[in-house]
Amino acid sequence: MLRKHGSLWRSFSALVFIASVIPAHPLTAKARPSTAMLPIPPGINVAIGQPVIATPDTPTSSPSAVVDGEIASSWCPPAGSSSATLTIDLKVRHQLTGTGFTWVERAPADYRIQTSVDGRHWQPLTTARSTIAQTTIDRLERSTPTRYVRVTFTDRQPLPCLAEARAYAQPRPTTRLIRGADLSTLRALEAVGKTFADASGTRPAERILADHGWNLVRLRLWVNPDNGFNDFDDVAAMAQRIKRAGMDFLLDFHYSDTWADPGHQTTPAAWQGQDLATLTTTVYEYTRSVIARLHAQGTPPDLVQIGNEVTAGMLWPHGQLYSSTPPRWNEFTTLLKAGIAGARTGAPTGRAPLIMLHIDRGGDWGGTQWFFDHMLAYGVEFDVIGLSYYPYWHGSLSAVRQTLDHAAMRYGKPMIIVETAYPWTFEDFDGYPNIVSSATHPLRYPVSPEGQALFVNDLLSLIAHTPDQLGWGVVYWEPAWIPGVGWKIGEGNAWENQTVFDPNGQALPSLDMFRLR
Repeated sequence: MLRKHGSLWRSFSALVFIASVIPAHPLTAKARPSTAMLPIPPGINVAIGQPVIATPDTPTSSPSAVVDGEIASSWCPPAGSSSATLTIDLKVRHQLTGTGFTWVERAPADYRIQTSVDGRHWQPLTTARSTIAQTTIDRLERSTPTRYVRVTFTDRQPLPCLAEARAYAQPRPTTRLIRGADLSTLRALEAVGKTFADASGTRPAERILADHGWNLVRLRLWVNPDNGFNDFDDVAAMAQRIKRAGMDFLLDFHYSDTWADPGHQTTPAAWQGQDLATLTTTVYEYTRSVIARLHAQGTPPDLVQIGNEVTAGMLWPHGQLYSSTPPRWNEFTTLLKAGIAGARTGAPTGRAPLIMLHIDRGGDWGGTQWFFDHMLAYGVEFDVIGLSYYPYWHGSLSAVRQTLDHAAMRYGKPMIIVETAYPWTFEDFDGYPNIVSSATHPLRYPVSPEGQALFVNDLLSLIAHTPDQLGWGVVYWEPAWIPGVGWKIGEGNAWENQTVFDPNGQALPSLDMFRLR
């Protein structure tokens, strides 16, 4: 993303001024590994898009709003009602692990939950109840076979509206959702002495993540960076650790010496001045060599991104889409095809990685269609659609759902939200302005470890409901980028409040947001 680059972030002077008035907080030596249980039950919300009946009903408010995966919409009981009931048909039997209800303004005075496997015989749930701001969570001690969930709520005051009703359940055995982490800054942090720990003790961050349900690591690759990291040697060393941790490996070619995103796609210094034909050969040979060398050391990537957020092209000026009229689709796709061919030929026969194309339009179906329609028109052969979605930049979850649903029908290709994040605090731990602060971005979920986890689980659940099982999962961007380094050692970190570790590397409860069982 444009906002990740330290020097570019400083150029946004107005935002920096606003953020800089928030006092910095020194690192605390008192932090200890977290032992708190995340209140969100294991699993995903299987209620999204399922039939729901409200009693009493009202013609002015549809109960389907409580199962649309979006907390911005809501259902309101009829005025004057002292009791209301919602019944959700999950269509098939699930192993229910709990429920969650996001209320508008306040929760009701009382509510009770019942479940049924046949819609006729009902049993009350015995749960441990907790609260995350306006969301009440009911967690079962053991999973329960369930097809129908019924909630009845009462109050002497006017009944509150309900924004979202969740039924948490274990995914089906045939479903393997990607729950990934971009750990591209990890070795730089370790180089300055940073460590990570959970309740079981200190060990490598990727091991901690794997133990808590994460199953993929994404790494960015720059050509000749001047930060000492993110080059081939750095990626190759991390790839060995990823494989030892039993995780899948997503390699992100930036085709640049620095950040590549919609705002800039700077051609590597060593490649500048080449004409299109020469640059095309360079891209092919470079990509082929990287993949071949990773295979040779026994750490082949499972997925490969050809470019990073290439919405406006890559390898400018040759592959820049919008610098001329008409856009340079032919030049851009020529370079894309060279990278794709290199990734496939660099692998042994039958072992080519899946190829991803990645843009920053998770909440923009129109922009997504515009880009991928051109990919098809120019004959670009790829396997996976990658989308960035940050809720403070890219719209609502309902917009993401629209993008996923339409793209599934139009392209029939699997999709991954390959970048996302959410803050667990507004504190600034190193005096360097954070990208997301209370002054810069309105947020719909609570800013806490529990709110962070609730958002990510809602996003993962929504992706899991993509038609034809084409929603493959989520990759969380830099969950271990604690204070200590910026994009270079010695620079500040604008991302520190969106990690799943505290400033000292101790695990937050949100570390468990990807536990499914």
